[in-house]
Amino acid sequence: MPTAKTTLATSLLVLGLAVAGCSDASPTDASEKEFCAQHDSLLVDLADMSGTTQEEALDVIRKWGRDFEEVGTPEDMPEDAREAFDLMIREVAELKDGSTAEDFDRIDQDMTPGEEKARASFEEYVLDTCGAPEVPTGTPTPTS
Repeated sequence: MPTAKTTLATSLLVLGLAVAGCSDASPTDASEKEFCAQHDSLLVDLADMSGTTQEEALDVIRKWGRDFEEVGTPEDMPEDAREAFDLMIREVAELKDGSTAEDFDRIDQDMTPGEEKARASFEEYVLDTCGAPEVPTGTPTPTS
């Protein structure tokens, strides 16, 4: 059964994540290795957080977003996939204290058709470039 942190992380990755700054701020010269390592690091980081609170998990997600923005995207990423990356960086940066998996579901539901198309392009790029991320097993559930 998925835990709150796994659900939160998966929701982010699915957003185009799967998302602190303006869309043109992050570099476009990341190596594929750097990009994929940062993309996949969220699940690993959350899996290592035994007995953490939801707020601590949100702090990890926010840091991941800032770090991902600094890494940026590879130069060959399609423009619409890059748009989804930028959206994800903005969404992560705007996470408020107390955000839940349901908040991520609302973000997903509020996407425009153009954003959904960009998200699909991002997901395809990530799968083609990085492969499917390994979801660590035994991810502990954060406490309230």
